[in-house]
Amino acid sequence: MENIRVIWTLLLAITLVTSCKKDDDQIDQTDQMNQTSNNFTFNDESYDINYAVIKNLDNHIQLTLANVDFSGEDYTGELDFVGVLFDNRKALPEGTFSFKMDTDADYDPTLHFFDSEAGVGLQMTNGEADISSNYFENIISGTITIEKSVDEYIVDFKLVYDKGTFEGSYKGKIETKITEDKNEIVGRWKLVEYFENEESFTANECEQKSIVEFREDNTFTDIAVIDDEMDSSLCIYDGFGISGTYTIESDVLTTITEEVVAIPEDLNVPSFIEDAKGENEPQTISFEGDKLTLFESIQDGDQTLTFKLIYEKTADEFFEE
Repeated sequence: MENIRVIWTLLLAITLVTSCKKDDDQIDQTDQMNQTSNNFTFNDESYDINYAVIKNLDNHIQLTLANVDFSGEDYTGELDFVGVLFDNRKALPEGTFSFKMDTDADYDPTLHFFDSEAGVGLQMTNGEADISSNYFENIISGTITIEKSVDEYIVDFKLVYDKGTFEGSYKGKIETKITEDKNEIVGRWKLVEYFENEESFTANECEQKSIVEFREDNTFTDIAVIDDEMDSSLCIYDGFGISGTYTIESDVLTTITEEVVAIPEDLNVPSFIEDAKGENEPQTISFEGDKLTLFESIQDGDQTLTFKLIYEKTADEFFEE
């Protein structure tokens, strides 16, 4: 009887050890599944991810995963990173996204990211990176999956460039450096220079009275002025002065005339006034220093006419005849 007790005790001990071992194995497997490597591989080499950040970049948002916080202007050191750009300026999107250029007809920002860059062993000096080697921007294909759990993100990616593949994962916090949108075009601008088919002209005294104003509520007023051909000392309206609404997308300004607010005597005809309303030719906008440039290309039969208008900020009032 004593022997039977010993046997049962041994069997129970074995059973408990085996059961605990299985439980431990299951826990270990679960932990492994929940852990991410926080690194990426490129050409069979592994690189750590210790820093993640999202920030505005050229009117879009970029997620960057890197070995170090390189955001300081005085950072000097070595940088390994991958960056993915999304057509979303407010927050990092969640889901699975594949690469597609935003110029493709079937590009959908809810399904695709439109650009990517990466680098290994880049030398940075005072916040500036040397991208003459080991920098990659010619992406061919790729996918990225982003999930958020409470205040942490899980990111898995595979990015195929023309010179290699970056593949990895990250789990952790992502620093946010998203600034509020600042509409640079808002304000009142006066004409200072213009180009007609690449020929440059400095705006004269009357032409500098040409003012366009863009407001935060996406309305605008545009009144152009020239000197009178019969008497250059007199300033007159150059066509209709107009007001309406505007939108900007990918540096293209689209305006819609809703009201004619200044009417030259020779154009004071109801049909002319009505024809002036509606959508105008799109213009490409750019900023250099404190100047605004509007570029417009018009097809006139077989001839292409180009106009470039350069403005600077002003507090002047609109001209009135």
